[in-house]
Amino acid sequence: MIPATGAVKDSSGELIGELLLWVSEGSLSALEYSWYTDEAPVVLPDPHDVTVAVRH
Repeated sequence: MIPATGAVKDSSGELIGELLLWVSEGSLSALEYSWYTDEAPVVLPDPHDVTVAVRH
């Protein structure tokens, strides 16, 4: 497990999704974009729209 979250917010600051990293045998195996809106996104979010928080 990676102790971090990647919250995705729109230009108004509303939370619209999150990025999840999946690791298998010590290597990144998948990147998942979970969205909270009615319509699925067609592209990954701009890095400026992602806030990463690391848990200790």
